Order: sequence, then structure tokens, then C-alpha cells
Amino acid sequence: MPGEGPSNAAVQQQLARMLSSPMFQAAPSLSRFLAFVINEWCEGRSEALKEYMIGADVLQRGADFDPRVDPIVRVQARKLRDRLREYYDGPGSNDPIGFDLPKGGYAPVVLWRRPAAEAPAAEPVEHMVEAAVPAHQAPVVRPRLSWTLITVAVAVVGAAGFLLIRSFTAPVNNLSLTQITFDNGSSHPAVSADGRWLAYESDRARNGGSDIWVQPFKGGPAARLTHHEGADTTPDISPDGTRVAFRSFRDGGGIYVVPLLGGEERRVGPGGYSPRFSPDGNWIAYSSAGGLYAVAPSGGEPRLLARGVSGTAGPLWARDGKHIVFLAHGSDGQFDWFVAPFGTGEVPLAHKMGVAGTIARSGAGGMGETTFPSDWVEGGIATHLNGSIWRIPISNWKSSGNPRQILPGPGVGFARALTTPGEKPRLLFATRTDNVHIWEQPIDPSTGLANGVMQQITRDVSLKGGFDGTRPAITPDGTRLVYGSGVSGNLDLWFKNLVNGEERALTSDSRPEERPVLSANGEHIAYRVQNGGRSGISMLDWKSGEKRLCDDCGEPKSLSRDGSLLLYTPAGARKELHWFNTVTGAKGPVVQDPVISVMEAALSPDGEWLALTFLQEGKTRVQAALAPFSGTRIAPRSSWTVLFEEMWFASIHWSPGGDRIYYFSTRDDSRCIWTQAIRNGRPLGEPVAVRHFHAARHHPDNGGWLAVGNGRLMVTLSEIVSNVWVAASP
Repeated sequence: MPGEGPSNAAVQQQLARMLSSPMFQAAPSLSRFLAFVINEWCEGRSEALKEYMIGADVLQRGADFDPRVDPIVRVQARKLRDRLREYYDGPGSNDPIGFDLPKGGYAPVVLWRRPAAEAPAAEPVEHMVEAAVPAHQAPVVRPRLSWTLITVAVAVVGAAGFLLIRSFTAPVNNLSLTQITFDNGSSHPAVSADGRWLAYESDRARNGGSDIWVQPFKGGPAARLTHHEGADTTPDISPDGTRVAFRSFRDGGGIYVVPLLGGEERRVGPGGYSPRFSPDGNWIAYSSAGGLYAVAPSGGEPRLLARGVSGTAGPLWARDGKHIVFLAHGSDGQFDWFVAPFGTGEVPLAHKMGVAGTIARSGAGGMGETTFPSDWVEGGIATHLNGSIWRIPISNWKSSGNPRQILPGPGVGFARALTTPGEKPRLLFATRTDNVHIWEQPIDPSTGLANGVMQQITRDVSLKGGFDGTRPAITPDGTRLVYGSGVSGNLDLWFKNLVNGEERALTSDSRPEERPVLSANGEHIAYRVQNGGRSGISMLDWKSGEKRLCDDCGEPKSLSRDGSLLLYTPAGARKELHWFNTVTGAKGPVVQDPVISVMEAALSPDGEWLALTFLQEGKTRVQAALAPFSGTRIAPRSSWTVLFEEMWFASIHWSPGGDRIYYFSTRDDSRCIWTQAIRNGRPLGEPVAVRHFHAARHHPDNGGWLAVGNGRLMVTLSEIVSNVWVAASP
């Protein structure tokens, strides 16, 4: 092959191609590994690559990583070699540049696989970024920016989470990517209409929360705009560039406005999320638990903007200010985008835009609570979908074509488009990587409250956050932790002795095993087993080994003290709760209510009470209740005691003594851990906060799970690492 090796630019393009492939997007830790060693090769430092460096930094084992006892780097290197072979045998068979990781070291080999083709001419310019402009402004003819160029360039850094790219302005092909913030805690960028000012959320002040910061877009020092210890987030700059609206978690939460150059931070709306100025600057739209509202920047009575929907999020004004687009639940309870006219003098009925169906049919993924409209681009709206940025074509306020990926992930979002007269088009976005670990909060068994500093328990890079993420379980005596881990290449149950630190796999076959629940005596573990397309349940006895209970029965929820009774939600029937006798194999329903969808259930240690969370038809908030339970029968719903209601999913757990309930609550407008004393199936006194999570960096993001043992409370937390970038034509 050619005597001269590939250039750095060609190598980065090859890296981008690989990391944007489904094969590597499905393996984020291998993507980070590959991106790191290839970037070190480009910098001429690959010969200095050491096992400790990769384990501590890239695989996030931390400074106390010891390669002599932890083989994670060698294991991941073997997997990366296998993945590279699979890639070049499959989708990359015609790629011009080859990567290899020879055994015995971590310095990659980079070489030509075939002669380099002539660089293709830039594709015809097709799309244009457009920022929403005040309605009174005359239309401006703007230059166009090729989204294909953005796709190629961002793939280099997007799939690696941007954590391994040096701080620089990177010319890639015909696009430059410039990193704006470097504190690993900045997100939610917003830019003024004239392109002069940038606002964003950052936790760089290290005050326990996050603040709004502003800086000149073209360079200059950043200034801290807000100064409260509560988290301030999602800024938006007024069209005239004089004010910043933001959401704050202070004092119960609300929408605030502050002068862009500093001044009084004024509350203008109660509660609410994601404020956006109207194009004329006269209104601020925001979402809340009660619906979609608008309020004047000076304050006053909020104005309801739409009816017929619930769970609204992410409002986006039309360019002319006469309509507003947003994410919401329709009457069918499913997410979609809706549109409502503005300024009609009455509360209009919102109309579904059909975006959810378009996304589902295209195979781009499923719409969720973060798939809100972000900003306008030519012919459509940009949105966050499965860790990437996509354009949804919109015509006549309806979805009008297949989604198109414009910024590949994983880990990019919060796109804002900016085009101003005389300036080249720019696209702001934030990167994000979630490092999930299990943390321990010591608690006082007598009071149920925090009794010490939280400590990180796991160093496992395979753990996942969110509702479908890692779920810890702990024995009632607080000595043994069980959780699902993919560190070995397959999802298995792992055990950690919390007294002596011993760790080992409890299961090791090819089936994915996860979501463990423990009996109150600590001797039995029930867990979900994925086998093909079916969800089975098995039970593991610490002494006698595994027992398969059922091959297609759903998800375990709770075990009785001796492990003889299992409560589970059947596959395909999440509205129901069933029981299973693990000794005789008998089974039957516990809750079969057509208006109740059971989410979680937990038997009290004495087996006499059932704590459960559920969503009732026609309501948008999850409820938690205590119900008398005897044998396999639950008392009628009329006798249940409702404990609380929550906006989001609620995980619920008993204390080992059965005298307390622990759960996540947003009652102070942030997802924190609370406890409620229980006596004879009734709440005793008021709930008390055990641990607050108001900071931006470590948070039970998008779910989180709890486990309670004697003197210990385990929780999955996401360490959110993010920065702001801008893409522009050079």
C-alpha cells in the first residue's frame, strides 16, 4: 500500500465513520477506548499508553485503580480487538484505513487497507440553519450550512462523549468544531439573536448547584449571572439581548428573569421548566405539571396556552410567534408533539402533529420525555433522540417526512441554531456523558436519616442509569450488595461483600440477567432473565443455587421473607400484579384493575402490608399507597392509604424493620430521597428528607434506584459530564 501513512485528518474521518456505526454506538466503553488510543496516536503519544492510564481515566476506575487486581483494561482490550475484526469483516470491509490493537500493548496500528480515493467534492448545499427571529424583522437571505458536513465532523467527537478530545478548534473537512466550555459541567446553551452573547448552565462555581453564566460568543471572559445555591438551568436570551430567562430550583422552583449583564433575579412564574421567549419578547412560554403556560417577562398572571394534553415539555415558538410547538401526552397517554395557536383570546385545543408515529415507522427509535422540539432548521425542527440530534420535517403543522440525523451521538443534545446577517451559520450543542455508579448513604437505623458522607461503591463502567438502568439490591443486614453488571461482556448478577470488599459474579451464562429483588431474610434472590424475546424469572438461593421459576412471566417485584412468595408484573400485562408460589408453582392475580397500572410493589418484612406505586387512568401523577395484604390477597382499593403523588416514576422500599418507607420525591422540586415513618399501615408524622440532590454533577437522573439495608441506603447516581460546543463553516 502507499508508503506514506494516513494523515491525521484521514484517520479522524475513519474514526468518525466507525464510531457512528451501530456496532460501536452500542458499545460506549469500547468507543471511548478506541477514540482515546487513536487520538493519542494522532498526537504521537501512543507508545506511552499504559494500562493504568486507560483504566483510571478512560474506563473511569479512578485514581485508586490497580491493574494487578482489576483486569478491566485487558478484558476491554480483548473485546475491542474482537469488535474491530467484526467491523472490518462486516460494515467496514471497504474502508480505506485499518485500525488494530496488537496483543501485548495498547499502542494502535494505523495503516492503509487500500489506496486512498480522491477526496470527494463537497456535496451540494441543501439545508440552512435558521434561528427564530422577531416577527417584525424583515426576512433575511441567509447562507446555507450542509448538515452532512456536521454529521461527519461531529461523529469524530460525538461517539466518544467529547471527553477524550483535546481543547481546541478542530478543522474537520469543511467544518470547524470549537469547544466553548471546559469545566465538564456546562450544558443547555442559548445564544442571543444578534450572535453576540452566549448563556449556559454550569456548576463550575462548586456551590452545590448550578448557575447561569454568560460570555461573549466570539470570545472573552465568562461571568456568573446567578448566585443562588439552588440549581439554575435552561437559560434563554430575549430577542433584544437584554434579559435571560431561566428555570430555578430555589424556593420550590420557578421561572426567573435576570438582566443579561447582571442584576436582580426576579421570579415571574411559579414552578415550570424550559422557558422560551416569544419572537417579539413579550412572553415567556414554559411547561409545568399543570400544563403549558406563558407569562410576561415582568411577571403577572400566567396564561394557559393549550388544553386537551398533559405532561407538557419543551415549548418552541413558531418564527412568527402565532403558534407554539411542544411535547405532551395526548388522550391516549402517549408522547407526541402538539401545536396550539397563540393570541386567539381563548385557551385553544392542542392538535397532535404525528411525530411519534413518524419516528417509530422510520426505525429511528422511540419518542420519550426528552424528545422535545429544540430549534428550527430548514424544513423542520431539531430534536434530541437517543443521544443524537435529528431533524423532523414539518409541513402545515404536521410531521411530513422521515427524521434525518444531523448530529450523531451518543451524548449530544440541546441544539440551538443561529444565523445572523453577515455571519456564517452556526450550531450550538452540548455534549453529555453519564457515568453511573452505586453510592452508599449511611443512615441511622433508629431515625432513618442520613448519618455520614456518601461514598461511591462501584467502579463498574457498564452500569446504566434511568428507569431501565442498574437496580441495586441489598440484604437486610446491610452486608451484601447485588446488582446487574455487563463488565464481563454479558449482563450478569454480581455480588459485593460490603464488609471485606469481595466482588464476584453470581451468574455467568449467556442470558442477560438483571433487576434482582431479595427476600427479607436475605437468603433468596429473584431476578429477570432475558431469553430471546421473552422475560423469565429465576431465583438464586445463596446455598443451593439457581431455580428457574418461569420462562415467560415478566419482571420480579418483591419476595416474601422466606422466599416462598414472589410478586411480579406479567409480560405484556403491566397493568396487573401477580403472585407465584416458588415451592408449589401455583400462581394467580393480586391486582387486576382496569384503571390501575401497577409500576412497583414491595411486601413489608412481616408480609402484612403491600406498598405499591401505580398510575390511575385519567391521571398524570404516579400514586403510592399502602394496602393490607394477607396470603396472596390484597384488600379492596377503597381501603388503601395513599402516601404521596409524584410527577415521575416512584421507586419505593421498606426499611429492614418495616417501620419506614423510602422513596424518591420531587416535593422540593428536585429528585431527592425521602422517608416516611409507618405504624400499623398508616403514615406517622410528616415525610423527612434523607438526602438532597440539588447539584448538577451527581444526580439520580431519569430515574435512579434505591435499596435499603441495616444502616445503609444504596442509590444509583449519574455523574453528568457535559460541555458546550459550536459547529460552523470555517
